[in-house]
Amino acid sequence: MFLSFLLFISCSQTRSSLENNSVEIEKLLMEQSKMWNSGDLEGFMSYYWNNDSLCFLSKNGMNCGWETVYENYKKGYDTPEKMGNLKFEILKSKPLGAESHFLVGRWNVYRTQDTIGGSFNLIWEKKNGKWVIVFDHTS
Repeated sequence: MFLSFLLFISCSQTRSSLENNSVEIEKLLMEQSKMWNSGDLEGFMSYYWNNDSLCFLSKNGMNCGWETVYENYKKGYDTPEKMGNLKFEILKSKPLGAESHFLVGRWNVYRTQDTIGGSFNLIWEKKNGKWVIVFDHTS
């Protein structure tokens, strides 16, 4: 009976911890959009893993490495007008374990001349105690 109780407590704490991770990651995504909307591209990129193993997949193919992803963002969004106002909508948030998380959503950038948007899949991992995006598939 005592072992059953311990197992129940352990599972409850694990489930609660995973739910807290979901809340934390969703909060981080909203913070990231605030960085974008303030024109702080480097701040926006601070939510990505600063590592050569970071990968970003889009209609233009797959690019890996933090610096490469950052340079591509700088080319495509080199002015505040091009950056516009970013809004995320989270469609699915799913823990993959204690230190890995999958997030699916939609994005829109509202600009004076147009609105662009699409979908994204993000894999977040905890690296050195900090949640970061390690894989981004945006279309």
